[in-house]
Amino acid sequence: MNSRDANFDESLKEIIEATAAEAAAAQENVIQQQQPLAAPNPDPEPESEIGSHNRKKRKRTDDDA
Repeated sequence: MNSRDANFDESLKEIIEATAAEAAAAQENVIQQQQPLAAPNPDPEPESEIGSHNRKKRKRTDDDA
């Protein structure tokens, strides 16, 4: 590896670190801006599950195994 390649690798590493720091700061700002909008629901409705709960599973017999 020559010195030009080493300089390129070093500058590329610095750019990646700087953009990663900027992206983390931007993501943090987005999260902070969204928090006041997401007020908790004081009386949430129970979630309805899809499917039938009144059916019982049949037990396996020796033929099924």
